Amino acid sequence: MAVNAVAKDTTVSGAGQAAKQILDDIISGDLKAGSRLYIRDLMMRTGLGPTPLREGISRLVASGLVKAIDQRGFIVTRIERPEVDDYTSYRLLHELEAIRHSIALGPAEWENSVSAAVDAMEQYESRPRERRRDALGRYSDAHKNFHLALASACPSHRLISNLTLLLDQEKFYCHNLVAADDPLADLARLHPTSEHKALAEAAISRDAEKAMRLLVDHQWRLAGELRSRLSK
Repeated sequence: MAVNAVAKDTTVSGAGQAAKQILDDIISGDLKAGSRLYIRDLMMRTGLGPTPLREGISRLVASGLVKAIDQRGFIVTRIERPEVDDYTSYRLLHELEAIRHSIALGPAEWENSVSAAVDAMEQYESRPRERRRDALGRYSDAHKNFHLALASACPSHRLISNLTLLLDQEKFYCHNLVAADDPLADLARLHPTSEHKALAEAAISRDAEKAMRLLVDHQWRLAGELRSRLSK
C-alpha cells in the first residue's frame, strides 16, 4: 500500500479540507483500520457537508489508506501482514538512497540537525492530562522529524516528499497497533531512542555502510513487531 500526496489545495477547497481532516484522523488512529466511513458520522466529526466529504473520501482512495467497497461506501484500509512487508521494502528503497546521499553531501548543519532531532526524541516528556492522540502524535512527530533530518541533505525533493508520506503511513500502522493499556510507552518501544541514537552516530561519523545496515535492521525489527500484532 503506497501513500500518495493529497491534492495541494487542501486549505482551499471543501473537498481538500475534508480529505486533510479525515487523513489526519486516520493517521492518528482515531479512525481505526477496517472501520466504515459513514458520511453522517463524518459530518458530526468535521463540521463539513456531505458533498465535500464524499469528494474528500474519494481522493483518499488514491492514498491507499481508504478503500472503496463496490457501491456500498468506504472503509479505512485494514492492516495486513503482507502489506507491512511490502511497505517496509518500499520504504527502504527510498530511505537508504536518501541517507546515502545525505552522508556523502551533508554539511555541518546537517550533522547538527540530526543530533538535535535524536535529542528531541530522547528528551520527549508526556504532558499532564494530555489526550492520547496528542501524546502519541508528538512522539511520532519527533520520530518522523529524526528520519527526515537524517535524509534532509539528499538533493532529490521527490525522494524526500515520498519519504515524508511513507513516514505518515508508519504512524497509521503504529497508532493502530500500540497496546491499549499504555500506548505511549508501547510506541516508545516500537521506536526506541537507542536504535535511533546509534543510527545518528553512524551517519554523523560518515559511516554509510553501518548507518544503512542499522536502518535495515531497525525497519525489519519494527515490521516483525507489527506483524506479530496482526491476526494470522
